[in-house]
Amino acid sequence: NETKVGEKWVVQVTPNEGGSDGVANFSNNVTILEEEENCPVISSSGTYQMYNDYTGSPNTGPSCVYITASNVMFDCNDHTITNNGTANAIGIYVPSSTPSNVTIKNCNVSQYNNGIYLKNSDNNNLINNTAYNNSAFGFRLETSSNNVLTSNTAYSNTLEGFLIQTNSNNNNITNNTAYNNSRTGFYVIS
Repeated sequence: NETKVGEKWVVQVTPNEGGSDGVANFSNNVTILEEEENCPVISSSGTYQMYNDYTGSPNTGPSCVYITASNVMFDCNDHTITNNGTANAIGIYVPSSTPSNVTIKNCNVSQYNNGIYLKNSDNNNLINNTAYNNSAFGFRLETSSNNVLTSNTAYSNTLEGFLIQTNSNNNNITNNTAYNNSRTGFYVIS
């Protein structure tokens, strides 16, 4: 039989330790998943994880990962998101006032204009991300308030490592590191 996305199967697994087969075991409810999409648009709440590196910026912005939903956990699992030469592109983009309670963690983002960009987006978490070799900013918050940035690193970005722009209030920036950025590590515009 051909498997289809979303189907549930019972699978028999026989362990083999190089010489003899072990006892066959059955697993219940193995769900057939879709192949992971490169540079996804995330438009529904939920938990999303990367299992491969992403390349490019085919989405709005232009961007690679484009998050338009609230209540999202996006975990890169230490994979990389790298631009393919698209001008003025964004690695991870959370635009407008619609998305909130978005957590972005364990991402390595490089070679974009903006590595991770929150625009008009409040109440989000950026945790343990690294943004490097971007042509402008590693992390950029524009008119985005009440966000928590914890244990992020920005290095070798052409302008600032972290840019917190006007009307971005009450952001908590804790245990973040910036080095070897051409202008400044942290730039806050009041």
